[in-house]
Amino acid sequence: MTNVALVKLPLRHRSGDRPEPANEKIAPVLTSTTTSTTGAPTTIPIAEPWIDDSDVAEVAAAVRTSWGVNAYKYTRLFEADVAERLDRRFALSTCSGSAAIHLAMLAAEIGPGDEVIVPDATWIGSAAPVVWVGATPVFADVEAANGCLSVETIRHLVTPRTKAVVVVDLMGNLPDWDALEAFCKQRGLILIEDAAQAMGAHIEGRMAGSFGHMSIFSFAGNKTITSGEGGVLLTDDPGFYRRAATLRDHGKAPDGLPMYQTEIGQRYRMSDLQGALARAQLRRLDDIVERKREVLGVYRSVLSNVPGLRMNPGYEEDRSVFWMTTAMLEEPLVTRRAELVKRLADAGVSSRPFFYPLSSLPAFAKVPGVAEWAAANRNAHDLHHRGLCLPSGPGTDLAMIRKVAEILRNLAIEMVAE
Repeated sequence: MTNVALVKLPLRHRSGDRPEPANEKIAPVLTSTTTSTTGAPTTIPIAEPWIDDSDVAEVAAAVRTSWGVNAYKYTRLFEADVAERLDRRFALSTCSGSAAIHLAMLAAEIGPGDEVIVPDATWIGSAAPVVWVGATPVFADVEAANGCLSVETIRHLVTPRTKAVVVVDLMGNLPDWDALEAFCKQRGLILIEDAAQAMGAHIEGRMAGSFGHMSIFSFAGNKTITSGEGGVLLTDDPGFYRRAATLRDHGKAPDGLPMYQTEIGQRYRMSDLQGALARAQLRRLDDIVERKREVLGVYRSVLSNVPGLRMNPGYEEDRSVFWMTTAMLEEPLVTRRAELVKRLADAGVSSRPFFYPLSSLPAFAKVPGVAEWAAANRNAHDLHHRGLCLPSGPGTDLAMIRKVAEILRNLAIEMVAE
């Protein structure tokens, strides 16, 4: 048996292709992000942000100065910076990426009686806002190569009730945006880009976050750049922007009277401390993206030709930021994924399964048609069935990433040979 040692390196910050039967219930897979099966704490987190002294200094400045007449100074500066970086007319910072999607839905006047197409393979925050506004989510399958929607996967789902499509840049990958934009324009559909996982990705001179009528990012702690929590809504449409800005601030129009609300809205503002960190991180985006590519490069160099797994297959270098390094398991590892997760945890390595298909979640069990989509969306189920996400945060030392890759390599070879 291969000896796999517990990793105790200190953390530091730094400047089978068999789809799971679609009609079979998907059992939750234990993730190894807190403690191992022996009770020992895991050592290498799944997503360590890269925070440096310039980030800390910016937040410290906000703590000292961003009050009274200077309130929201840093969020306004961040909004201007991110709009310029992504070539958008308007940016509206929010308390989360899900809040940004909710505001986009409200701004587009999506509500009861409407249908919104969303990918079956994504985080629940991409689809929950559809339910919040009283509309019906329609779960579409994704392309096997990149996990994203395409015209082919959504065309047959459009009905007279379809009002919008939410396209997710899954795992930092970009779909065929030209085709999707042309299709939605032809059909008169609102197109919302969920670029939460794709900050820094680009294709043909356009960056993730610049597509669709509106686009959003999340800046949660596991994203490429972070503000701890937070998000942003971007658009080129002044009507969408004004509507979202009003609803973000308890129903007060951006140019309205102080303390005067014209309707009931939300409290979805980003704090100035978050804005300061987001702004500092945005300045370092190119370096952080480059580090993400280095992380994947280490995995690929160590794990090339290892039986039973492939690393981020099919993702094109020039249109992905490889948000989370993912091993796609093949037989015999795919049927022993839960065991592999536990053995990684025992070695001090965090991991987690690929996103559950939304159509398989109890949260959406009462959505009309959900059983039909669960049976039809083979690629979404296959990605979940075979995918295993690995530590890939830009703040994790590359020596630690190499250690993780070596542990996984040893385990994979051992388990295939058993």
